[in-house]
Amino acid sequence: MYRVHSGLGWLGIIGAVAWISLMVLMAGGWGPPGSAEYDRYETNSQLWVFAFALMACGFIGLFLRYRTGAEPALGFTIASIVLGFTLMMAGNVAEFRFFSHLPYDADNARMWAWLIFLLGFLTVLVGSLLLGVWTRSQEHLPRWAGWLFLLALPATFVASAASLYPVPLCLATLTAGILALRPRPMPHDVSDPATETWPR
Repeated sequence: MYRVHSGLGWLGIIGAVAWISLMVLMAGGWGPPGSAEYDRYETNSQLWVFAFALMACGFIGLFLRYRTGAEPALGFTIASIVLGFTLMMAGNVAEFRFFSHLPYDADNARMWAWLIFLLGFLTVLVGSLLLGVWTRSQEHLPRWAGWLFLLALPATFVASAASLYPVPLCLATLTAGILALRPRPMPHDVSDPATETWPR
């Protein structure tokens, strides 16, 4: 089982790094549909769906790592996060694979695809908030992890002002991946002093 949840954790880490990298490569703006600038923007955005799928894997790995002895709330929280990523993927594919030729700032199918993406994004952030509450209640887990999950939602609104809205979620995903990698006893086994060696 360690290979499964640790492998998923690595996929989550790769996905977070990939989305940040794609955002950096996209820096420089974009033009209207049909322009050379837009073609580059479209190609970049079409790759986001793969990053989202990998990021979801990181949270699934976290669930598999800590599901034994955990409250049912953990399963619900991870399920909501995975649902959010699924909506993000659906919105991204719809916008940039099917409706990319449509203009922005119009009441059309492209706008609805974008709204689906935003709904999924908000769902993931709310799930991260709930995950932070759960993580903070687990004394054997590092407190910094709980804070990164908790702060992803409010930090996103601040980061959006500088067009850095993916950063908080990517940090939360990196945290999920790191926790999924931990070769430690399951949460119900707190007798091992090794569980107290992580920074808090």
